Amino acid sequence: MRKTKIICTIGPACADKETIRKMIDAGMNVARLNFSHGNREWHRKCIKTIQEINTELEFPVATILDLQGPEIRTCNTKPVKTNAGDRIRLVANECESDGDVVVPINYDSVIDEVRPGDRIYIDDGMIELVVIEKENGNIVCEVLNGGIIYGKKSVNIPGTHIRQPTLTEKDKKDIEFGLSLGIDYLALSFVRNEHDIVKLRGLAEEYETRIIAKIECCAAVENFDNILKVSDAIMLARGDLGVEIAFEKLPIIQKEIIKKCNLSGKPIIIATHMLNSMIENPRPTRAEIIDVANAVLSGADAVMLSGETAVGKYPVEAVKVMDSIVREAENNIKPNFTIPVSKDISEIVAKAVANVSDSLNAKAIVSFTETGNTAKNISKYRVRAPVFVFTPNQKLYKSQTLLWGTYLYPINGSSLNEMIEKGIENLKKSGKVSSGDSIVLTAGMLNKETRNIAEVRIVN
Repeated sequence: MRKTKIICTIGPACADKETIRKMIDAGMNVARLNFSHGNREWHRKCIKTIQEINTELEFPVATILDLQGPEIRTCNTKPVKTNAGDRIRLVANECESDGDVVVPINYDSVIDEVRPGDRIYIDDGMIELVVIEKENGNIVCEVLNGGIIYGKKSVNIPGTHIRQPTLTEKDKKDIEFGLSLGIDYLALSFVRNEHDIVKLRGLAEEYETRIIAKIECCAAVENFDNILKVSDAIMLARGDLGVEIAFEKLPIIQKEIIKKCNLSGKPIIIATHMLNSMIENPRPTRAEIIDVANAVLSGADAVMLSGETAVGKYPVEAVKVMDSIVREAENNIKPNFTIPVSKDISEIVAKAVANVSDSLNAKAIVSFTETGNTAKNISKYRVRAPVFVFTPNQKLYKSQTLLWGTYLYPINGSSLNEMIEKGIENLKKSGKVSSGDSIVLTAGMLNKETRNIAEVRIVN
């Protein structure tokens, strides 16, 4: 079974039930709903479609609500063609433009926060402007690198402090909306420090929804260690981050962030431009293939498709390509038992289970848990055996989908032994294990008669 998870962004190219089902069959594990685009009713239909399909699946697809955050974007306007040397004007919050040199953006305070000489990047840096002057509430810019400016494209101003709060009023309404529909993860955009995550967790606390911190600005890189401590998962959003920092620094930052996430046992998602050429083409570039493989080999828990599935011509094919690259890369991953262990009992048990499973070449690790801690700790060792997690905790179910090599099942029983027998029988019926296979079993149930056990069993 493939261990690294694939996240697909749902958009106009793939929002119908048939295409979503084909993407799941091709390898999609998690669906991302990008609330920078679309309206709530459109997202509601997508979420309901996924939930309807989930009733037919052995491993349901989890959902991520990706909040827009204090993101500056071009407004919905007619495409504007620009060439190097052109002068254009950026204006605030005008959603229609009659001129071919006026580009409206969604942040009305931007004129107060830029200075002549500042660089402005549009569409993940594809178009580059330099500020010439500020005039009559407009920002007059010269185009350094031209292209077509479309609506709803990102606008980055490196080195400028944007005074919007990380959690906007729109975000708060989107959070309430998503939680009411049973969303599994909330992804917070443009996180600056750990306090941003704490505020979001306060809004979602009663739902126990998992929080993903998106690392896409300089402040997030500088404060990463503190952000990691209070987050459930990390997304390295390379599009915006690659504009905010010197692009040559991005590979090293990616490796360092992956390493820190692996050590902590928290999932790390690598996102943006992974198979970007497949928006238009049926095959990826060689560089994209190597990029995906390197992310997997470096320790990514999940890799993400954005425009490739949301607006691309080949959404299903992009998932198939991602799946094949990831599987091949995983053939070269070796378990890592050098990760230091604390005195926490669940960590000690997890490392022992991982070691034993590797030594025995076990068919599977089977974990029974209410908190998910043992499964999370096993995952970070990158063992060869898949980790099948059984839990009676409905809020935990699906919320650990991002973990490398783990597959979750809901289960109920009056005793731990009853759940163990049910779980093993389930795996036999689905062909995950067979008679004579060695499995390593671990359990840490808070309200049952046994806690923190680890044993080897031969399947009867």
